[in-house]
Amino acid sequence: MKRIMDKIIDRIKSYPKTIAAVFFALFLLTQFYSIYFRYSEMSGPMQNGISYYIALASYFNGHGYFDKAKIHEDAEKYWKHPETGIAVFHFYSFHGASPMYLAGKLAGLLGLSARDVVNWLHYVGIALAGLALFLIVRPEGKFPLNVAVAFIVFAFYSGNICYRGFIDPSPQFFSTVLWMLSLWVFLYAKRWYIYSPFLIFPLFFSHVSGVYGILVIVTVLFLLGTVETVLRIKSKEQSGSGKKINNAVRFLVLALKSTCSRKRSSFFNKFVILVVFAGAMYCGYKAIHCSTRNFPVFLETHIFPSLCDKNAVAERMNSSLKEMRDFLLKNLREPELPPASNGNKITPSSLSSKGLVFLFGYTDFKLYFSGWFLPLTLGSILICVRKKNYKYLALFVATFCGCIFSALLQDTLGYRTFQHLEISLLLVYIFGLHECIGFLWKHRNSFWIKNEQYLKTKTAGAIAMLVLGAVFILYLSYLQVANDFCNRFYARRTWNSAAINSYLNLPDNKTRPVFYMGPSICSRSLLSLDGLWNRKFYVSEMLLATPQKTSDSFLKDFIFFAENVKNYKTSSELYSFKRYGIGAIFPKNGFVFLNTGTLPAGEYLFSLNDSGISPEEINQLKIYTKINGQKYCVSESEWKQIPDTVMSPWKLPSFLTPQHFIAARCISVVKPDYWGIRKTFTYRAHLKIPENTEKIIIGNDGPNISFVGKIEISRNSSSLFLLNLDSDSSEDINRSASLLRDNKASPLLWIIPKKINRATNTFGVFANKYFVLDANFGDLKAFKLYPTKLSGSNK
Repeated sequence: MKRIMDKIIDRIKSYPKTIAAVFFALFLLTQFYSIYFRYSEMSGPMQNGISYYIALASYFNGHGYFDKAKIHEDAEKYWKHPETGIAVFHFYSFHGASPMYLAGKLAGLLGLSARDVVNWLHYVGIALAGLALFLIVRPEGKFPLNVAVAFIVFAFYSGNICYRGFIDPSPQFFSTVLWMLSLWVFLYAKRWYIYSPFLIFPLFFSHVSGVYGILVIVTVLFLLGTVETVLRIKSKEQSGSGKKINNAVRFLVLALKSTCSRKRSSFFNKFVILVVFAGAMYCGYKAIHCSTRNFPVFLETHIFPSLCDKNAVAERMNSSLKEMRDFLLKNLREPELPPASNGNKITPSSLSSKGLVFLFGYTDFKLYFSGWFLPLTLGSILICVRKKNYKYLALFVATFCGCIFSALLQDTLGYRTFQHLEISLLLVYIFGLHECIGFLWKHRNSFWIKNEQYLKTKTAGAIAMLVLGAVFILYLSYLQVANDFCNRFYARRTWNSAAINSYLNLPDNKTRPVFYMGPSICSRSLLSLDGLWNRKFYVSEMLLATPQKTSDSFLKDFIFFAENVKNYKTSSELYSFKRYGIGAIFPKNGFVFLNTGTLPAGEYLFSLNDSGISPEEINQLKIYTKINGQKYCVSESEWKQIPDTVMSPWKLPSFLTPQHFIAARCISVVKPDYWGIRKTFTYRAHLKIPENTEKIIIGNDGPNISFVGKIEISRNSSSLFLLNLDSDSSEDINRSASLLRDNKASPLLWIIPKKINRATNTFGVFANKYFVLDANFGDLKAFKLYPTKLSGSNK
């Protein structure tokens, strides 16, 4: 039996390229399915950050790198305004430019939407990441064992939503892929001088992390050049060709001479060329940025100005070092993680110096270096040292020191640069695990020979390493599945992008300016649609700076886009009441008429579902009917309040892998509320209608209330009238409901409540503005301004 197994294994080993291809296919299938799980069979906007980058791709579909679009004509005057600069920042900041430039041009060439192209580029990026991994790992160790281990580990690698990883098609993901390819070029490629310009240039402009990636490569080249120089000097000393070195000064002199000689390390040559090339690119960028043609903004507003204040940097590093000392020595309780929303600013206050805390709390840093996987980390590093794998060691040292230093400089830099550290650490793990497998296979027949205590110790250590490695791979698989579920069910908004594009291209709408009545940061979701960069586009803060533009005469030609009030709920809030958004109005001392058709006399059940109305407001509403010209109250004095959960609009994909199927079953059993996106109430009132009627009237005895959701009238469990403000067409909604206020009839009107200004304090510009629904796309709706103001409004 043993001989048969040996023959089978020898036969398999005779096809190394086939083995590598099989494991590469495993890597692709696993990662491709992860992408499929996250985004298949879904509509509506992606996460806000990804929508921003898709918006850039949409911009580059039809515009050059330095072209200004129609959207910038009115936004130009707001760019340097102190109150509105941050609002139009999303129109100007192109720090993820190079991958989105490619996506935009491909979208125009292929006739596809920017979103579709970005999604397809995600698959291409994964394939390129696998190629880069193969090229980096193959020279180090025993092929194809090292490649097989690498593809198994990276098949389940996904990263973290804080620093992206392989989770989504963000520029940081493409920057990481370009960085991995650049590592191969500078560390292993023979024709590096040919490949490097085609990688370093897009890497520099791929993302802010691309600049950091170049700095890492520069540091690695310097470290490797130094190591090679030291080893060369020591080799000469031991061979007797040189004089014995008795002191450090002489050693440094010899090292400097070796560095300046023609026979210096090739890594120093690459180091000098890369520094000059990257420096020239940055100088060129600065020349463009400081010229009159300073469009668009790439890196300046994100990182560099905040790092120029030497006093702030010194104060920050001192406070961060104190925090790290307190954290490690456990002298103070670990501070709670504050939101990392102001990470772009450096302030001298130690209260905001949370870079290391973010790094420890938002990433697996502690798990790798002080947790369960510390033995795996130390063991793999020790194996790299013993096998003299200086390239992996230099990469690890550069990324580790860079990550810590970045955390000391700026809050968000630490955990965002952790991805480079994690990838370098995975390479160290791969080398260590493959060496352990090779050792155990080599000594499979002599594990327990007498008087071989050293061999027994190494065997036990190798087995322990492999056990930890298996646990680590299971942990990566768990993280991947968790990230897949989080990405798929994190998105709560649904809308029909194709219908929106068709609506905007109608003859009456093609030239109309667009106004997004939501937080300016969420305008990214709308700008990710095709064509919106080619028309005037406003957000609320722009009106705050120019009050004269709040007049009806200025706004009458706009198309207004707004989203449901209930969809701006955060995970820390149990219910979604009093959130920013738009809703239909139950006006004070006014009435909403429902055209129900003929309802015979009898008892009915009136329901409001997922309306966004709070329990304190619901009892303001009374239900009436009109019989022979007289109005009668037909509802009870108190509404019945039934707690309810709104389920996610997304379902599981048609095909599930075993681990995703098991995860879904476990979630359904252990945490069934996971499938819900918010808590709400269904309100019910029993109606007693004395005679036949064709209209039901909803009256409001208190302040104005805005509402969305479903209105239903049923009898004996049979629905007789259903109005769904979330999904019904605008024609059906406007036909089924109308408004009466001060004896004046109007269509059903929509408002943005002034008190609901959670995201920003600028939405008061819509006070006393009323809108008529023009098109309904789901959670996103299009409106036209209703020109007549209602008297006696009370918002």
